[in-house]
Amino acid sequence: MVEAQQDDAYKGVARLDSEIMRSLDIKKGDVILIKGNRATVAIADRAYPADVGEGIIRIDGILRKNAKAGIGDVVEISKADVKEAKK
Repeated sequence: MVEAQQDDAYKGVARLDSEIMRSLDIKKGDVILIKGNRATVAIADRAYPADVGEGIIRIDGILRKNAKAGIGDVVEISKADVKEAKK
């Protein structure tokens, strides 16, 4: 896990390699579950070109804090089971 770029800070975005997204059946815009010492959710987006093939996830400090994980930590990623809100 590495630091999010400034453009993604405070947006709840997690950037993943396309190969990882494909293997987990995650598409851009899907809600994903990130498990460190605690679980949190984020919106999946594609990795920046420089990160392709690196096997990293980029998330901001808020998401890292929510997951109780730090830069360099290994986290578990899965597609979140989200139900639509009803009025």
